[in-house]
Amino acid sequence: MAAPVHRWGDASTYYMQIQSISNDFDIQYQSKDIERALETQFDDFPSGLFLIKTEEGNYYYGKEFSYALFASPFYKILGKNGILFFNGLMFFMMILMGYLYLRTENENKIALSVSVLYFTMSTAFVYIFWIHAEIYNMFLIMASLFLWERYFKNKNPKYLFIASFVFGLAFVAKVPNILLFIPMLFYELHNKRFKNSFMMLFIFMLPVITIYGYFFLNTGSLSFYGGDRLYYIHSYPFVEGYDNINEAGKPAFSVSENRLDALMNEDNLKVIPYNLFYYIFGRFTGMFWYYPFTLFALISVFTSLSNDSKASPKSNFNNYISSNADKILIFTGIILYIVFFCTIIGNNYLGGQHAVGNRYFYIYPAFIYLIRKIDLKNVLLVISIAVLTLNPIILDPIGNSINPSSHQTSIPYSYLPLEYTQLNNLPFWYNSHKIDDMLVYRLDDKSKESGGAFTVSGSADMVLKSKNEIETLLVILNSKNSDMDAHISVGSSKNSIDLNKNEISALAIKDLKPAYVDKRYFVYAIRTSSPNDLVITLKDVSSKQTNLSVFFLENWYTVENWDGISSRWISNNATILMYSKENRDLPINFEAMSYYIPRTLEIYNNEELEYAEPISTQPGAIETNISLEEGINLMRFHVPEGCLKPSDIEDSDDRRCLSLAFQNIDFES
Repeated sequence: MAAPVHRWGDASTYYMQIQSISNDFDIQYQSKDIERALETQFDDFPSGLFLIKTEEGNYYYGKEFSYALFASPFYKILGKNGILFFNGLMFFMMILMGYLYLRTENENKIALSVSVLYFTMSTAFVYIFWIHAEIYNMFLIMASLFLWERYFKNKNPKYLFIASFVFGLAFVAKVPNILLFIPMLFYELHNKRFKNSFMMLFIFMLPVITIYGYFFLNTGSLSFYGGDRLYYIHSYPFVEGYDNINEAGKPAFSVSENRLDALMNEDNLKVIPYNLFYYIFGRFTGMFWYYPFTLFALISVFTSLSNDSKASPKSNFNNYISSNADKILIFTGIILYIVFFCTIIGNNYLGGQHAVGNRYFYIYPAFIYLIRKIDLKNVLLVISIAVLTLNPIILDPIGNSINPSSHQTSIPYSYLPLEYTQLNNLPFWYNSHKIDDMLVYRLDDKSKESGGAFTVSGSADMVLKSKNEIETLLVILNSKNSDMDAHISVGSSKNSIDLNKNEISALAIKDLKPAYVDKRYFVYAIRTSSPNDLVITLKDVSSKQTNLSVFFLENWYTVENWDGISSRWISNNATILMYSKENRDLPINFEAMSYYIPRTLEIYNNEELEYAEPISTQPGAIETNISLEEGINLMRFHVPEGCLKPSDIEDSDDRRCLSLAFQNIDFES
């Protein structure tokens, strides 16, 4: 069994921790740790390593270490596959606990079948194959609630106290997990079981104090995310001359550097309604699509509570609440957990660009405890959703871990809402393209990017993200193979244009309405449609600092440096697009020379000839004026004599077809 590729810090850090604990019984990063890791090279580990550097210059791993502690015996016996075996064992134990819980109100076969389906038909299955703490967090939540349910049913305090200890471990693994413990604690206080409340809190704190205390004594930091926390992609300490003096680590997020605004700030509050919607229905994170049995659990609990309410007279309302307190408390914990991630970690509630679905959805096992009597009709409904949404993922868990966005272009994901609030953290590894100061995300496989331009075949959807509001978007279009009628819409602005074969044209789309806005960026939804291949280029020409935007389009070769002079060759027909905010005469100054033989330069502006002069084989200065109209202007540099390839007429490997070279082109904007 092999683990997937993870080029990021969490996996590498956990793996190094496990090695360190199993071999050296400590959590300190030392030269022997990195030597051992490089000798037994696994995947791209230790690339992407989090370390905390103490004032004394020692290094410790910048992640909680309870997962590594429990995984280390399995690693010691079975090597790296032992870690995956540990994940698989916890996954099986969750299925077993689910079965034991469900059989209290259902037949054994039904309980076992639903428990198996509940966990395997979810994105949780993918995380078995990760050297990571996702399954560990889920297991701790599953186990703590399983024990607490035992206490709720038979009132035996030993289950309550063991559950409290596991809740403490869950808090250590991930702080927000405490939100499931808090309703249980208040339940005991509300019922005036103060001894139980005290013991719950005391036992809960045992693993917390032990693990955090050990970490503090070693690192001087009260948080696994504190201190001088550094990130390493390569150039690790104690390798190739790097050490605590010659330091190559980059500063990473640390709670001790007053960087909590990276988690929550005033602007995050504005995105809460969006986050709550995306959390449930989003294309990359929606819990109903990646964990569809949450829908079954919610239907089950509300149906059961509704039936109980109808069967109970109002005079027995307190008895009704008491008999369903376990469901109400667990559901309260779930709500608190979801609200926490959608608010406090509103900018990244899913776990970053490597997440398959929502990897922070550790709360998933809690939903199974909302289920009572199983309705097989509802099970079939959820299975149909799961088959539709999860097949591309769970049939290739490693492939989807390597590329978490590979499934999102297929049905039904292509029809689901895109999480605009999370664009900085969605796994657009190969579908994200920087164009000037904008980012363009391709949402399907109907378009390809090359050199800043997009070739579209059929209908294609894209999203444009800009730090600034775009007042005017320039869309440059080129029909390569045939005449066509092309369509492009940006938000509610719909545009059509007829193109001839090989024709370059452009649209200036104004008064754009962003699909989404917050302090970080503006988002614009773009759809293009054409019967054949269409090449489009997107440019923001709304800058208030210039009245003229100039774009070199076809048949301009790469800029060359000739003794400090910027120079560019063209073939026999080169195009420049100019977007002017006003009618004006534009002075143009440049030097030009012809390749091998003298030639004639003709300058057409919007297909009107405005300049024609002979050009010699030596650089000569040229000054002229071009009359620009407000909006789009196409200027064409035409050479009637054509171009020549140096490889055809001299000893050269240069196969470019050259006519004229231009130097120091200056458009006096």
